[in-house]
Amino acid sequence: MNKNLKTLLVKLGLILSAILITINIVVYFISIDIILNPIYGISLFFFNIIFGIGAFIYSKREFSNESNSFKSVFSAYIIPIIIGLLVTSVFTFIYFNFLNEEHAKYIQNKTLELFANTIKSFPNGNTLGQETLNKLKTENQFSLSNLLKTVFSQIIFYSVIGVLVGVAFKRKTIKKD
Repeated sequence: MNKNLKTLLVKLGLILSAILITINIVVYFISIDIILNPIYGISLFFFNIIFGIGAFIYSKREFSNESNSFKSVFSAYIIPIIIGLLVTSVFTFIYFNFLNEEHAKYIQNKTLELFANTIKSFPNGNTLGQETLNKLKTENQFSLSNLLKTVFSQIIFYSVIGVLVGVAFKRKTIKKD
């Protein structure tokens, strides 16, 4: 992968970061409860996938001489997503731990309440669910370690999708003798 392509992918990752941070700020001002809505999380998930595919298509248009190997397709898809997730997580860490700790406490309490209601609906999940609930009560879900765990699990999940994208978009090269 050439240096100019890497620079483009980093820029696209920073653009993704700016978009995700802007979305989060707007949501914070509209209603913090939106963050707890599963549709919000699912929407961001699909947005990241579409952005990753768009990053590949854009980079391919800008650098048409680059090969369409699996590695180049996967890299063009995953690099902007990784950068976007990492920068957004840094913003989340700063926002909830230094700028607005009240929002962090509110989200923590609402998450505990939602989880408690969920485990009540399972007939045999009370023991394990109660242990998890007690653990959640003592943890800061916006701590650096918890955010990093979340980011790494997201990267793994987006990488699996990236493999599918890489397989779908790679171009087979035919060698002529």
